[in-house]
Amino acid sequence: MLALCGAVCGCEAHTPVARAPARTVDYAREIQALLDKRCVRCHRSSAEVHGYLNLEADSSYHQLVTRMSRQRPELPLVEPYAPEERPANRRKAHAPAGPAPGRRGDRAGADVDSRRGLPAVITSTEERMRRIGLAVPAVLLFTLSGAALAASTTALDNGDFRTVIDATAGGAFSTEPHDFTYFSFDTREVVPLTDAEAAGSEAWHIAFKRSEIRLNGGISGPGEVVGVDLHGAEDVIAEESFGAVTAADVPAADAFIADGPAYAISEWYAYDSSSHTMTVPGNAYELSTAEGRFAKFVVDGMEGASRNDAGRISFRWVVGEGTDLGGDVRSATVEVSGGREVYFSLTSGEAVTPSDPAGSMDWDLHFSGYVIRVNGGISGPGQGGAFPAYQTGQAFDEIDKAMGFGYFADRAGSAFSTETGEWYSYDSTTHLLSTRNHVYVIDTGDGLYKMQLLNFYQEVEGAPVSGFITFRWRPLPAAGETAVRSASWGSIKAATR
Repeated sequence: MLALCGAVCGCEAHTPVARAPARTVDYAREIQALLDKRCVRCHRSSAEVHGYLNLEADSSYHQLVTRMSRQRPELPLVEPYAPEERPANRRKAHAPAGPAPGRRGDRAGADVDSRRGLPAVITSTEERMRRIGLAVPAVLLFTLSGAALAASTTALDNGDFRTVIDATAGGAFSTEPHDFTYFSFDTREVVPLTDAEAAGSEAWHIAFKRSEIRLNGGISGPGEVVGVDLHGAEDVIAEESFGAVTAADVPAADAFIADGPAYAISEWYAYDSSSHTMTVPGNAYELSTAEGRFAKFVVDGMEGASRNDAGRISFRWVVGEGTDLGGDVRSATVEVSGGREVYFSLTSGEAVTPSDPAGSMDWDLHFSGYVIRVNGGISGPGQGGAFPAYQTGQAFDEIDKAMGFGYFADRAGSAFSTETGEWYSYDSTTHLLSTRNHVYVIDTGDGLYKMQLLNFYQEVEGAPVSGFITFRWRPLPAAGETAVRSASWGSIKAATR
């Protein structure tokens, strides 16, 4: 089966899929209708998207079903009745046990009827495409097993170090929990820690998981590691800029920031610096609730806002049946003035009062000041998360199907993810992630290091695999005291309001 590329990051799903009974799938009704709705906007004959994959009705079948593999030219992308011949099985060294979605091939015995039918495995592709709601790039990305490279550091002739970190974390489509990969500048190696162990360990300095990067300080760990982006809001800079950075370029201690909370629902309000007023832009989000149900959500109004809080927040939502978000729209208003905090259940449609919010599954959203938390990640024990649907051009009323995965939990923000931008850029046409080449200075408390992220992909058997982060780094000569007393990411964000 085709491997699909996910939202911010490529993809290489590896969650085993249960075997489905063989059945005929109506291509025009079940597959092409999906492509027309989700993919053709980018993948059409007039668009020069990555791979020139045309998924319009008159060509998609031949593009997908009768096309040969680029990585294995002797094999077709989809070959009915021959699962043992699919390239995934020929790459057993890199494949997890069991069948994997995102791979070419089908189940034995699936029924195929030319343009009217595809193997049952294509139904799995259809489901995955419907849940992602994004275009299908032509790049094929493959899943790696747990035996994949964890880290490799090379000392270069010019004194720099080049490190490759396996931050794949099961792939972009993984629904299973995966730990960060922890790295020490002192040992130049990965530190074998679980997330629970890392929370109490000072043996690591920096951690990676997909595109998320943490430093051992602030809310992320017991250390005093802080960092600073030397280029701030600049877009992509020249890769050669790394060599020009010296100890003289290290800013004052108060420029460094420690890890602080970064909330998944963060762009629900806007500040007008001219009128000094707060407005509600109506940005819609897809949500996963604490219990893992899918929902959509938008803030419609804010009244009585002050410097410290949003006053009264009015919002609408729909909790779906499965991935169907076309149900009845519900609305509510919560009061957060005067320091009030509201825990709200989207399922019941009411505010709740959990005795232990940090351990409770009773709430889905937590309203406090100008912050809306989800019950997941650093904010709660649930499966809560959010995806900014407005960034893909979707308004609240236009969201009728949930992606089903790819939601962001509340997490630790760091010097690599601030109000001035992420360490990467995302191309909504090719759905690929690229580095901005910014140079960062990391202060471990014992020394200073400059660092530049170079790549998010690594080629494996001729195909790019996302989640392999390549960066170069170099110790900087001591230049006075280090910046162990620094601002947190949260205070930096508050200061920009």
